[in-house]
Amino acid sequence: LKRGRFAEALPFYQAVLNGSTNNGKALSNLAVAYASLGRQDDAVRTFRAAIGVEPLNPTNHFNLAVALETSGDSPAAMESHNRALEIDSRFAEPRLRLAAILQRIGKSKEALDLLRSGLRNLPESVSLLETISYLLATHPDAGLRNGAEAVSYAREAVRLTTGTSPTALSALAAAYA
Repeated sequence: LKRGRFAEALPFYQAVLNGSTNNGKALSNLAVAYASLGRQDDAVRTFRAAIGVEPLNPTNHFNLAVALETSGDSPAAMESHNRALEIDSRFAEPRLRLAAILQRIGKSKEALDLLRSGLRNLPESVSLLETISYLLATHPDAGLRNGAEAVSYAREAVRLTTGTSPTALSALAAAYA
């Protein structure tokens, strides 16, 4: 999978499984291959099978959520992102994706609260800091915008990356604007 040869990997994962569906790693990798090939229905079905074998694997819940998002099922994706966070509250990616869904459906305040709660568990998460900074700096609702707070989050992201992250620097520029 690391080489991006997903179509070539399918028969190998299918052979490993060969009628047995109790190999969570093989199921997860097969689902990743399906998703990478745009076969979202197969990916969703296979991620669900992987979760059946490894219900406490947050990555499987996250990957299922992404496949569901890609399929257009935001409510189910939100449930899977939340489940991944219940299992591992320090897993930043589901938090970021869930916040993006919340923003798309007009729940930016909830998104901001979710992101801020993530910083309690991951105070040095540059991606959380950048995302919060952008939201506070650029949100169309003046009641949610807060330039000074956006600058504070962006400065921390720049500090943590020693000024080498273009995204952190861009967040700082947006916060100052």
